[in-house]
Amino acid sequence: MHEGRASLTTAIINTLGYGIMLFSSYKPTAWFGGLLALTMIVAFLAEVLVVPAVITMAPRIFAARRVAGDVQAA
Repeated sequence: MHEGRASLTTAIINTLGYGIMLFSSYKPTAWFGGLLALTMIVAFLAEVLVVPAVITMAPRIFAARRVAGDVQAA
């Protein structure tokens, strides 16, 4: 919850840094920069939306496996 501002700032800086490469006259470099900028955006969205959901669900998933394993071992 407290790292959101830092993650957003990092994502924006990296996206803009790689996005500059889109202005290159050499097309492979321009495409590479665009794809890296897009990757930074998608990674930030995954960090904000997917990671908290997985962290919330993980104890339930692992607890269910542990209980099922204990039942099978008995």
